[in-house]
Amino acid sequence: MTGLVAIVTGTATMPTALASGNAGHARSVARVTPKVRREGILVLSGNGAAYDLDSRAANWGQTIGKAWTDQNIEYFPGHTPVLAIAGEPATDVLMGTRGHWTYQDCANARYDSSYSASNPNTAKGSALNVGHGICVITQNTFEPGTKELLKSDGGHVALLVVKARTGTTLTVQVTVWQ
Repeated sequence: MTGLVAIVTGTATMPTALASGNAGHARSVARVTPKVRREGILVLSGNGAAYDLDSRAANWGQTIGKAWTDQNIEYFPGHTPVLAIAGEPATDVLMGTRGHWTYQDCANARYDSSYSASNPNTAKGSALNVGHGICVITQNTFEPGTKELLKSDGGHVALLVVKARTGTTLTVQVTVWQ
């Protein structure tokens, strides 16, 4: 795994692995917090809609019928609900219910690229209960088998906090930093 090293540009600091879109185990980052790029409530419908956490659109760049990995996330309700996150598990960390998470908490979290059964970074079931936090590193996406960018605004740190869950929707408070 790649350790993260901070790059300071002006007033914002972003780990190099985040800036390049490559997730890894975060060891440390500078203590400067980037500006909030966007924050708000996102209601994820379980109807095949995918959402772009980097989007500034009012509907979070919602698409239906487009691969969720070309966006950032999609909610799959059911007996064991799942929040599918592009690049998982290397791009997300379950933060539990401690609350009041910061940019530094997400930037320094342990992003684990292992798909082993012991990897705790799977956003499903009870990890999606009210009050749980999930840190995400947003990704650029490419046309499969090519270098053609489908989504080029990735590389941000985001925090999702579960506010409500029904049989068909998942409501999260989202904070995305520059």
